Amino acid sequence: MLGLSTAHAADETLTLACKGKETSGVAARKSSEVINIGIVVDFQKKTVVGLEPTTPLTIDGLTETTISFVGQEADWHMSGTLDRVTGSLVATSIRRNPDFMVSLDLQCKPTQRMF
Repeated sequence: MLGLSTAHAADETLTLACKGKETSGVAARKSSEVINIGIVVDFQKKTVVGLEPTTPLTIDGLTETTISFVGQEADWHMSGTLDRVTGSLVATSIRRNPDFMVSLDLQCKPTQRMF
């Protein structure tokens, strides 16, 4: 489905349409909702763009089957993985002050930009 060889992927940009569950909150005050988002994976720049916050995430691992990514700012940290075979994206974002966590469980499909 999302399979690109790592050798060929070095000069590719992958645009994904993702749908799934976002769970957010703190401890017992968590809520879930269905979301639809677009994500761009740029293999040349080694970035993932489209997840909140809008800071580009860095690809820190790339294999034939998995893309792992991470991002960090002063009081925020996000990490996750994208399964290149099934399209499953799982990520967790933690923001401190106040403590707040967002978990994503998405199913992504390759798409093309409209314009």
